[in-house]
Amino acid sequence: MTDGAFVVPVYVKHGNHRCEEVSSIRDALSFLEKWPEERRGVIWETVCRACRRAHDGMMPVSAARQAFEAFARMSNILVEKAIPEPWVIPTAAGSSTKGGVAA
Repeated sequence: MTDGAFVVPVYVKHGNHRCEEVSSIRDALSFLEKWPEERRGVIWETVCRACRRAHDGMMPVSAARQAFEAFARMSNILVEKAIPEPWVIPTAAGSSTKGGVAA
């Protein structure tokens, strides 16, 4: 079993326009478990199965990530370009900022 970290996270809208980062198979399964039962269907079942198989090492993590991203796109919750938090944005000459103040 593996938590299956994604090379590139998937960002999804969650709740009141909040953006959530899904960065592993474990995150994806957790997100899918919280999906409303009335909105579950064949596509939801398929992506759950893909994530479980990747978690068990029976499928590439990259394929499960693609399935999760497709599910998010079809469910209209995919955030195409997430805006990074201010403390992760690099500044000039390799210095970083924390809370808007140069470190």
